[in-house]
Formats: sequence, structure tokens, C-alpha cells
Amino acid sequence: MAGMFLIESRNVEIALVDQTSIDAIISQLESKGYRPILRSIARSIANTAYMGSFSVGVDLFRRDPYWVGGIDDREVLIGDLFVLSERIFLLSIPSNKFAFSFAPKNTNLIVTEIRRPDQESGINEFCLLLTDCLISVDRLANQKRELLVWKSVSEIRDTNTISPIRTATATNDFDLDQLVSEEAKYSELEVIASNVLKHKDCWELARTISTLYGKKHWTEYKIDSQDLLLNQLLIASLAKKECVCVCRKTHKILTVYDSYDCTIPIHLGKLQCAHCSRLYCDELLVNRYILSDLGASLLQNSKWMTIWISEILRSSGIDLSSMRWGAEGGEDEVDIVLHLFNKIIAFELKDRDFGLGDADKFVARCNRYSVQEGVIVTTTQITPEAKRYLATYPGRVYITTIEGQEDVSLQLKQRVQFWFVRHIQDIISINFPTVTLNLREIAWRWAYSNPI
Repeated sequence: MAGMFLIESRNVEIALVDQTSIDAIISQLESKGYRPILRSIARSIANTAYMGSFSVGVDLFRRDPYWVGGIDDREVLIGDLFVLSERIFLLSIPSNKFAFSFAPKNTNLIVTEIRRPDQESGINEFCLLLTDCLISVDRLANQKRELLVWKSVSEIRDTNTISPIRTATATNDFDLDQLVSEEAKYSELEVIASNVLKHKDCWELARTISTLYGKKHWTEYKIDSQDLLLNQLLIASLAKKECVCVCRKTHKILTVYDSYDCTIPIHLGKLQCAHCSRLYCDELLVNRYILSDLGASLLQNSKWMTIWISEILRSSGIDLSSMRWGAEGGEDEVDIVLHLFNKIIAFELKDRDFGLGDADKFVARCNRYSVQEGVIVTTTQITPEAKRYLATYPGRVYITTIEGQEDVSLQLKQRVQFWFVRHIQDIISINFPTVTLNLREIAWRWAYSNPI
């Protein structure tokens, strides 16, 4: 499931005089197949809101101040939301105070397209059509086409109308960005290897191999060379094969060397064993398996898990530049810090059970650094004690929990989907304030339509 949506905006400077102009423009867009959702809703209400012989006219929803309540008698220019071929287009006119209030100096008309990555963009076509609509409106007849230049803008957000999302709520808040961290960066080979280690049996075998490195006695080394899991580690370059010369009498490892078929080099074969006086070439020559440099690196501090989770986020549409790894400050450490849509999300990753102590420390870090959300991912389980604590912890941070190897990828992608959808909701709600209806006006109209 891909969570990503592409958001692209264009703006043009235009002198819109009044509500009639924007209504005429939207009517023309509708005639070309772009259905205005807000106006369609208003018409639907108008067609079904009957009280006997009295009905609520659609004009009630278009009159100031009934689209948006309390605008101090200023005329309101309402844009609209259009849907075409599963793409959303927002037509809006932001102002310094209200998202749609009109002022003579306000000449900024904004179009924003929201679409999935696999869809072709239609914003240029929409803007060209809108240009024709603008020119055809009577009050804009003198506007020259060459002056209507659409420019790209980062997003539709108007910083003058939005409160900062991240604010300090206590005097002891710290800035997570000030912690020492590293860039999220990895290779395709590391991704392949991490996807092998996410399987419990492969991870346990790799851990076992790592503990056997340096053993001096051959009988202590027990790895079945026919193990199918071992073959997966070898294919993923997590482990490698080397040859050892073992004393036939004591079973002690005499030397280690590289050889495809265990043939001992001549200079080593002539050496004599100090325990049984045999030449090395007459001793037991066998293969053994150790972790490769890649395997050792990925197991250290569970780096494989950081790469695994980062790749899930990247494949879900989040750029690696939005992530930082291993943010450290004193005793605090955050495995992954994600910057997404002006929010900070902290990840805690465990390849073991996540216990009560882990939960307490993570929640404390989230509160200390004022993150908007904490995400706990464990390949095993969250203990019952930790779950009870997370359900009742005294904090202001929302915590998402993901446990078990099988569902991690699916659950995390679903969470990313939620973040993207919530961002789209934020964009729409910022530019389309809640439409309110003055019931006193309805009562007035009903009363006067039924004279005594």
C-alpha cells in the first residue's frame, strides 16, 4: 500500500472584484467537467431541505456571512474543491486573516492538485482552462492573457493563518534537532541483508555465528553446513566461509586461512603441530562459517533494523532526507527521527521484547523533546506491563505500537498512509474553514414565508 500523495500548487495574480466573478468562473469550470464539491453539497441541501411549502434556497449558503461565520461584514470569496479522474483540485483565495475573505489588495489565486504518484499531473491543463475562464468573465475582459502567469509555489499553506504546529509547552523542552545524529544512508546490499535478518530464524543463526568467532576448540563450534538458513546468510553476504586446520588429537584450531576447497597453502602445510607432531597438511582441514564485515556491522546496535524500517518508510513515499539516525544527547538516544509535514516523529526500535522500563524511558524522551508522535517497533512483543503503562502514561505525545515480525511492514505502511491523508485533510481544512449555517436566518425566512 503506497501512502504517498503528490501535492503541487500554482498561483496567479488577478484582480477579482466580487463574489459574482468567482461564481462565474466556477460555473464555467463545472461546465468543462470539473464538479465543485462545496457548491454541489449546497445544491443538494437546497433540493432536500423542505419544511412544508418552504425550502432553503442555495443562495442562503452563498451569502456573507453564512459560508463562514463572523467575518465582520466583509464580503467572502469562496473557492471550491474539484475532483476529476481521482485527482483533487483546490481553488482558493487566501488572505492575511481568513482563508477566503476578500480584500482589494488580495489578488492571489491559488490552485493546488493532490494526486497519487502513479497518476499523471493535470494541474497545467486545469490552470490553462482557468485562465480562459478568468478572461471570459466580464469584469476581467480587459485583462491581458500574457499577464496571467501561473507560478509554482511550495504549498497552499498561508503562514499568516496557521499557528505553529510545534510549540514549547514547558520550560524544560529541548530541541531534538540539536542532538548529534547521522544521515539516513544505506546501500542496496544492506537492504537485502536487512530483509534476511528480519526473519527470526536467520537473525538467531547470525547471532549464534557471531558468538562462535574466536573459539579455539573445534568441538565448541557447532554449525550445520547443510542448514538452509546458513545458505540465506551466505547469499545475502551476511556470512562467509573460511578454512581451518584442526589438530586431530586435541581438536584445537591451529590456523585459519582462505581457500575455496580447503587446500592448505604450501607454506602452512609444512608447519608441524605442537600437540601431535603431524604436519599441518596431514591434520583435519574443514570449513567453518563466520559473519562477514557486513553481517557484523548490521548486527551491531541492531543497525539492520534501522535500515529495514527506513527502507519501509522510503518505499512508502518518505524521502530519506527527512530522516536522521541515532540522535544522541547525554543518556538520551532516539533510533530514528522523522521530519514529516512540519511534525517530528520519534522511532524506538527493538529486536527483543519491549518492556516497562523501555516504555518509561521512551515516553520521557518524547515528552522532553516535544515530538508529535512516538512509534515503537519490536520484532517480538510489547510486554503486558508496558502496554498498560502506554495506555495510561501521563504525557501529551501520541504513541503508535507495532509488534511482531510478520505485520511490521504492513502496519507501518498503513501508518504512513494515515500521515499523508491527515496532511491532505490539514491542507483542505486550512483553506476551507468549516462552513456554518445561521439557523436564525432560516427561521426568519420561514416566518416571513408564512405570514400571519
